[in-house]
Amino acid sequence: ADGVSFCLHCAGRTNRPALLQEAAIESAANHQYVEAASYWGAVYAANPSDINAALQCAINLRYSGNASEAVNITGSALKTHPDDVRLLSERGKAYAALGAVDPALEDITRASATAPSDWTLHSTLGIILDRLGRHNDAEAAYRKALSLSPDNPKVLNNLALSIAYRDAMMKPSRFCAVQSSVPTR
Repeated sequence: ADGVSFCLHCAGRTNRPALLQEAAIESAANHQYVEAASYWGAVYAANPSDINAALQCAINLRYSGNASEAVNITGSALKTHPDDVRLLSERGKAYAALGAVDPALEDITRASATAPSDWTLHSTLGIILDRLGRHNDAEAAYRKALSLSPDNPKVLNNLALSIAYRDAMMKPSRFCAVQSSVPTR
C-alpha cells in the first residue's frame, strides 16, 4: 500500500503510533525518505514530547531534500529540549544543507562541546569549517574525529578533500600560469 492509504488504514487503531513507527523505519530502510518523514511526522504530531520521532522526521526530511522543514522540526523540538545534542546536531546539519553555515557552526559547536567524544560532530564541524574557507581549522576537526574513530573512511575522505582543496587554493592554477606566459599584442 502507498503511504497515504497506509496512514488512513492504521488511523483508527489503538497502536497507531507503533504501526506508523514501523512503517517509518521500513520506508527509511528502503530509502523512501519522503514517506519516512511523513510517518515520523505523524508520530511526532501525536506525541510532541517524542524526541526520537522529531529527530527521525528531521533526518528523513533532510535526506529527502527538505532541509528547511528539518530546521523547523528540530527548532520546535529544541524549545522543550534545548540541550539535546542529537537535535542540535541534526539542526546544524540541516542548516549546513541549506548553506546557512553560521547557524550550522553555532549548533554543531554547541553539540560538540556537550558531546566531545562523538566523532560525527567533529566531522560535521570540519565540513562546515571547510565551507567557511577555514581549512586549517577543518583539518583539526577532522583529525579530532579520526582520533575518536580511527581509519573512518568518511572522515579520511573529507580530510583528504579538505587538504587537497586548501593546497590547490594556495598554488596558482595552471591556467593562470599558462595565461600569463602568452604574449600579448
